[in-house]
Amino acid sequence: MAACWAASLLAACLRTYPDGALSEEALALSIEASADQHDPRAATFAEQYLREYPHGRFRRAAGQALERRQP
Repeated sequence: MAACWAASLLAACLRTYPDGALSEEALALSIEASADQHDPRAATFAEQYLREYPHGRFRRAAGQALERRQP
């Protein structure tokens, strides 16, 4: 339940402030919240993260989310 609530807040944050100071963190947390819910959007968020932040500090988590995605 908390992951669902977090995912909603993070989505609102990214919509409102797509280039905000915390957008990298919000996107990384979106990956985590989606993965916790077994939501296939985790891979989509991970791909977006790696596109936008190829050298970002959460690239390892993004890579792990892509490895866990279902074929």
